[in-house]
Amino acid sequence: MEMRRSCVAVFASFPALALAAGDGDFWARTADPGAAEFERAMEAGRALLEEASVGASPTTALALLEAEEAFRRAISASPKRHEGWLHLGATLADLPGREVEAVDALRRGRALGGDDVDTRGEAALPLGVLLSKLGRFEESLEEYERVLRARIDDQARSVALANSAEALMALGRLSEAIERYRRAADIAPPAAPDHDARRGAWWGLAVALDRDEQIAKAEEAARQGLQLDPQIAYLGHPDVFFVPPGDIHYYYALGHQAAGQTAQAALRWKQFLAELPDSPWAYRAKQRLAELAPVALPKAKAKPGGKR
Repeated sequence: MEMRRSCVAVFASFPALALAAGDGDFWARTADPGAAEFERAMEAGRALLEEASVGASPTTALALLEAEEAFRRAISASPKRHEGWLHLGATLADLPGREVEAVDALRRGRALGGDDVDTRGEAALPLGVLLSKLGRFEESLEEYERVLRARIDDQARSVALANSAEALMALGRLSEAIERYRRAADIAPPAAPDHDARRGAWWGLAVALDRDEQIAKAEEAARQGLQLDPQIAYLGHPDVFFVPPGDIHYYYALGHQAAGQTAQAALRWKQFLAELPDSPWAYRAKQRLAELAPVALPKAKAKPGGKR
C-alpha cells in the first residue's frame, strides 16, 4: 500500500450506459453474420441488468452473473461491437473482486467505440471509481477529468468533482482537493435525492481541510455536513467506500467531534490509529485525540481517604 494513499469515498454504483439496441451503423450490422445473436444477447443482458437494479441480494448477484454471461455471448457473436464490452464492464464493476476485469472491458469498449463513446462519461465515470478502488489514483484522476469535460448535468458534475477531489487527497494534493470539494458543494442541486452529492462534498471538504491543518474551516465544513446529515448516515451508505477501509474512522471522528459527541469521536480516532498506524494522517488523528482527552476519557475514581 502506497503511503500517500488516503481515503477515496465515491459512489460505487454506475450510470446506465446510454446505448440503445439500435445503436451503431445499420449496414455494418447487416454485414455482420453475428448481428442477430448479438442483438438477442444484448437484449437479454439489459433485461437482467434492469432486474438487478431493483432486486435484492442474492437475487441481484444472480442477475448480474447471468447478465455477464449474456454480454459475453454478445461479444462472442460480434467482438468488435463496443456496446457489448461496455455493458460487460459495467456488469463486472458491480461484482465483488472483478474490478480489474471491469477496467479492461470498459477500456476495450471505449477503444472500439472511438470518439462517440464517453460523450456523457459512460465509460469514464465507472473507470474512475474502479481505479480508485484499486488504489490507482493517478489513472482514476485522468478518468474523472474526462467526465468533467463531458456533457453532464450539475448532479453528475458535482459527484465527479467530489470523486476527483478524493483522488487528489489520496495523492496528497490537498489544496486542489479542497478547491474541488467546494465546487462540488456549490453546484450540487439542492433537490438531489437525499442530498447525497452535497453531503459527500461537505464531509470530504471537512477531512481535507483538517488534514491541511485549517482547523476552524474544517470544523465549519463538518457543521455544514451535520446540517445535511445529522446522523452522519452518508458515510455508511452502501455506495460509499474507503481506500484504505479504515480511513472511514477519520470521517466519523470529525463528524462526532463537530456534533460535540466527544466519547464517540475519541473512539473513532483510536480506531483509525489502530487500523492505520502508518497513515500519513496519523499525526493529525493523535493531535485531535489529545484535544479530546480531558473530556472524552473517564476520570479515575478517588480512593477512600481522599487519595487516588
